[in-house]
Amino acid sequence: MSTIISLNTLVLFLTAGQGIIFAVLLYFRSRKTRTINIHLSIILLAFTAEILQKFLLDTNYIYQFPHLVGLSLPFDASVGIALYWYIRKATSPEKNNNIQKILKHYSLFFVCVILSIPFWLMDFDAKLTLMETGVISRDWPSVVYYSLNLQVFLKITSFFLYLFFSIKLLIAHRNP
Repeated sequence: MSTIISLNTLVLFLTAGQGIIFAVLLYFRSRKTRTINIHLSIILLAFTAEILQKFLLDTNYIYQFPHLVGLSLPFDASVGIALYWYIRKATSPEKNNNIQKILKHYSLFFVCVILSIPFWLMDFDAKLTLMETGVISRDWPSVVYYSLNLQVFLKITSFFLYLFFSIKLLIAHRNP
């Protein structure tokens, strides 16, 4: 299948490139602010993975890189967590923000990676159908069907919970 380059896909590609560059720059900015910037980098990388997936689908490059179909699936699980930890470190740097505590929160991302494995093991056409339509088919094997539905439920629930806790932190910081 031939590739399709348009203004829209060019903008997607440039946006993905800028996302990667800014995420790397945020991470390596300075040692003092690295602990807070890493969460912004994670948010940028999650959005960049989604944009890159859209670019590959729109340009038909996905046919040249079939192993990349659905690779971005678990990344959006980290957005709510990273937002919460960014706000927590910005508003309450004196709180216990050790790496073990942070990794416990990011364990949801790792659960989503594990839940994505059955999908990644499917054939190219079935994965491409989900990425293009967004519809989880009941005809797929039950392990794929239920793991994707569980992943969707976990992502939506966790995002709104972390958003609620982030807003709560901001209100508490505003009204000491």
